[in-house]
Amino acid sequence: MPTITLSVPEELKEEMDKSKFINWSAVAREAIRIKVSQLKILDSIAAKSKLTKKDAIEIGRKIKKSMHKRYRKEHSEVYWMDLIIDANVFISAIISFEGKTRDLLFKDDINLFAPEFLLKEFEKYREYIIKKSKLLEEDFNLALDLISSRIRFIPFSEFKRFITETKKICPDVDDVEYFALALKLGFPIWSEDKQLKKQNIVKIYSTTELLEKLNL
Repeated sequence: MPTITLSVPEELKEEMDKSKFINWSAVAREAIRIKVSQLKILDSIAAKSKLTKKDAIEIGRKIKKSMHKRYRKEHSEVYWMDLIIDANVFISAIISFEGKTRDLLFKDDINLFAPEFLLKEFEKYREYIIKKSKLLEEDFNLALDLISSRIRFIPFSEFKRFITETKKICPDVDDVEYFALALKLGFPIWSEDKQLKKQNIVKIYSTTELLEKLNL
């Protein structure tokens, strides 16, 4: 297989080195593959068609979307992982914005969800957390914004009907909302609370277990 050399700014290389679990060569190959595929589509259409370049790009997108959808449907286990993140992991990521928890949070093939109330309740403890963590407020706010941007927050109205059922299985009454959301979406919960494992309905993953499962 031929090889090529890519140059990147020093600052970008330093950031890449912080996430060594990512195969950057594969990322580059995929970006190049997509671009080459788009150009091939444009060339073949433009040679004998009245379609514009804009039309050609749109067709290329539809082809890629259809292909990706098919592969994801047939091999979903290797494409992504959906998780509900709980408060202890959320806070840990903010006050220790480095390491494996951060790597998992920003892994492209992990989709994160949480009850909407998490952010609202978090605000009540903002000052306390900043004080305990000894972070500058601007650094804390930046970390919060970055992490929150990776999470889809679900309104209570969307999982309200699962609350009654959840009360029967949740080991801790304070985690009922997380379990209700898990039943609604059918996703595991990412938590460091070992007590939540005292049931067999909802799968609970610790950070260590996720790292092992994803071979990180």
